[in-house]
Amino acid sequence: MSTSSTSINLVHGQTYTVNASNQRIAGADGTETVVIPNGFWNTVVDATVEHIALGVGLFATRARVLNGQLVIAVPGQGTELMVTPAVTGTQISYSDGSVATFTRTSTGVISVHYDTVNLPLNSSIDLPNGDVVVHGAAGYESLKIAGNLRHVLVDAAIENISIGMAYSPLLLVPSAGQVLINDAAGVALAQLNLSSGHAETLNFTNARGTLSLGSGGLGSFTLTDLLLDANQTYATGQSNLHLYGNGGTETVTLLASASNETIDARVEKVILPSAYGSYTIKTGASDVQILNASNNLVADVFVAHNATGTQLQFANVTYTASYTNGVLGLTLPSGTVVTPGTTNAPNGLNYSVSWGSFGNSQSGIEACLNKAMTDLGKYFNAKGVLNLQVLPETVARTVLAETSPSMVVTSSTSVSTEFQLESTSGTDSNGSSYDAVIYVNLANLSSLNLDPGKAPTSSQYDLATVLEHELLHAMGFTGDLGISTSVLSAYDSLVRFTNGTPYFVGSHAQQVYGGPVPLAPATAGTGSAYYHVNVPGDLMNEAIGLGQVRSISSLDLAMLQDIGDPVLVGVSPAA
Repeated sequence: MSTSSTSINLVHGQTYTVNASNQRIAGADGTETVVIPNGFWNTVVDATVEHIALGVGLFATRARVLNGQLVIAVPGQGTELMVTPAVTGTQISYSDGSVATFTRTSTGVISVHYDTVNLPLNSSIDLPNGDVVVHGAAGYESLKIAGNLRHVLVDAAIENISIGMAYSPLLLVPSAGQVLINDAAGVALAQLNLSSGHAETLNFTNARGTLSLGSGGLGSFTLTDLLLDANQTYATGQSNLHLYGNGGTETVTLLASASNETIDARVEKVILPSAYGSYTIKTGASDVQILNASNNLVADVFVAHNATGTQLQFANVTYTASYTNGVLGLTLPSGTVVTPGTTNAPNGLNYSVSWGSFGNSQSGIEACLNKAMTDLGKYFNAKGVLNLQVLPETVARTVLAETSPSMVVTSSTSVSTEFQLESTSGTDSNGSSYDAVIYVNLANLSSLNLDPGKAPTSSQYDLATVLEHELLHAMGFTGDLGISTSVLSAYDSLVRFTNGTPYFVGSHAQQVYGGPVPLAPATAGTGSAYYHVNVPGDLMNEAIGLGQVRSISSLDLAMLQDIGDPVLVGVSPAA
């Protein structure tokens, strides 16, 4: 059984409103209009009707071609319209203001061109054609415009617009109340209308930014994110940019006016306009923050976890930011010669050395100290010069080396190492006196690895590791716990005892370790108790085995930061 239908024949120029379902409507030789209110179904319109007005919105319908006819249905309700479009085009208007023109070729192929599109609230669509006007709603709407479309007019109510082409400032033409976007040949791709106080984002295939009205109502685009081309060198004086590297070797040159830039880890080189000493450098777990003399952020540079790291080229020196044993620091480029026994600049930890007599072992011990200082220099931004004296001693073989830091009374209840004071202030408060004296035990000389370029054998202690350990005592792993409780070092002030067990409770160290850091107990004896971490394998553990090589850890650096040393590596305390 089939449903019966009513046939309606229009006269020239007639506008007819459908008043029942299942009507078949034929046009005449003029311009006829059929109005189909919502709720009437299965209206069939022939090709001689030029205009159809539907009582539903565009995005409430679905269109398909069936047996040479265009079928427009409302999902879940039924077929609204079946129409055979004219070769010259049949225009359909929707209740939401959207307009589409459907055409049919002589071979029966049906196509559509959207003339006006009104986006639903909070919708996101890919625009199918150009030569169209697009309107937003009162929510947050997103529109994608393919790079091959042209003449798209977008109103100011659409918050997020994506253009399928690469960004170039030459393609954008600001004008009154709008921004025009042209293709490379100068043909208009889109006209973006703007309104005051309404935030709009414009995305390209490689960039993103914000649209706004500037002074005098002139439309403007502010770039916020840019993906560089492979092997591109990009210079910028604009601030607040996020710059991303690509699959080649990319370079970002920061001009003097640039500030608050964020540069991702795929950028291999960053060039800064001033000398290294003009900046303050801070290093986090994965980034290097570069601040100017006013302590304002110039750039936050994220560093790749690979062997080459990221080059930071200052006006007077180039550093490499890279990871050593999982800890981020700065080094001079390979091939840079640092001469032992002199002030070593500019590796962030300048020092001088006065040597005792070590006979034939002198050059090897000097080389080991130089390696220890160079390794530590990656992680410091110290002022002044660490003045060291290195002397031989002969004591029990259980001792490999010892350190005697110079201590300065800073108040009636506190003392500090000379290194801590001078490295943060630049003032040498102890004059010609040494900042620390390191003693190397000659009793173990034959068991020490004196070649820092080679790993120790299974019967050797690594002297470079031993000296690096001793240097941290000179830098602040020291105090008078067990001797005095009335005068405390910065380290002492952060030691707490729980059931007689000592813990270091600095906030940065606790964040790295996951809680209070256990220290060597009183039973370790004077010189070892409290000022070593009870963490196996750490550089600042009190013992080292034959054949072992250790480097400063993120925990050691966090403890140094807690006691006030000028370390580059910054670990933010948990909120």
